[in-house]
Amino acid sequence: MKEQTNLSLRTSVQDLSDRLTRFLSPWMPSSLIETGTLFDPASTLLWKESGYPAVNVVDQENEILVTAELPGLEKDDFNLEIEQDRLLLRGEKKTEKEDKKGSYVIRESQYGSFSRSIPLPAAVDREAVHATYKQGVLRVTLPKTAEAKKSRIPVKVS
Repeated sequence: MKEQTNLSLRTSVQDLSDRLTRFLSPWMPSSLIETGTLFDPASTLLWKESGYPAVNVVDQENEILVTAELPGLEKDDFNLEIEQDRLLLRGEKKTEKEDKKGSYVIRESQYGSFSRSIPLPAAVDREAVHATYKQGVLRVTLPKTAEAKKSRIPVKVS
């Protein structure tokens, strides 16, 4: 009976995973969809690929501003690349914390690589891109190319 319940639960979880994958596939990285690991309970890919780090993209008149929250990381723990029309942010989080109190020890560890592919809403001048990292926040400024900047068209009244 217990084995049948476990099988039924596994089937239900797989069914839910399949439905969520179909629903979210237009917005998720293709690598997760193709490998079938989007909602795999044994996998942490959903966290790594879509939820971490938190990223904001602001399309301003002359530039695109991308900010990413990377608390607890050092500058060498991640890297940035521009590939075609995307900003790629990849890295690895390695955190260990140990707290000794009285007769017990609390030890917490977090490990995992992450990868974010951030679509850029306009063409950027790759030579003028600059990034800063301060207090756990990465700030990337991507100046737009002259062609990508919006230009106002004056309208004459006749």
